[in-house]
Amino acid sequence: MSKFHFNLETLLRYREGIEQNARDELMRRIYEQQVELKKREDIQTRLQTTISELTEKQAENYECHEMSIYQTYLKRLAQEICECENRMDKLRLEMDAQKVVFIDASKKRKILSSMKNKKEKAFNIERERSWQKEIDDLVILRYAYEDDEQG
Repeated sequence: MSKFHFNLETLLRYREGIEQNARDELMRRIYEQQVELKKREDIQTRLQTTISELTEKQAENYECHEMSIYQTYLKRLAQEICECENRMDKLRLEMDAQKVVFIDASKKRKILSSMKNKKEKAFNIERERSWQKEIDDLVILRYAYEDDEQG
C-alpha cells in the first residue's frame, strides 16, 4: 500500500502561513502597546518628579518666572500622557481587530488539520486491515500447505 497523501496539503500549508503571519502581526501590535505603556509610565514618573520639584521650589519661594517654566513643562507632560493614551487606545483597537483575524485564521487552519488527521486515521485503519488480510491469507496458505503435506 502507498504512503499517505493529503490532497489539500498545499492549502493547509497556505493556511498555516496565513495563521503565522496573523500571529506575528498580533505579537507586533502587543509589543507596540507595551512600548507605548512603558513610554506613558516614564512620562508619568517625570510628571511626578517635576511636581515634587515644583512643590519644593514653591516652599522655598523661587522666582515666578522659574515657576512658569515648571508649569509649562507640566502641561506638556500632561499633553504627552494624553497623546500616549490616545495611541494606546488606537493600538488596543488594532490589537482587538488583529485578534479576530488571528482567531479566524487559526480556525480555518484547524479545520484543515482535523480533516487531514481524520483522513490519515482512516488511511492507517485501512492499511492495518490490508496487512491483517495479508497475514490471514498467509496463515491460511501455510495451514493448507501443511495439511497437504500430512495427507
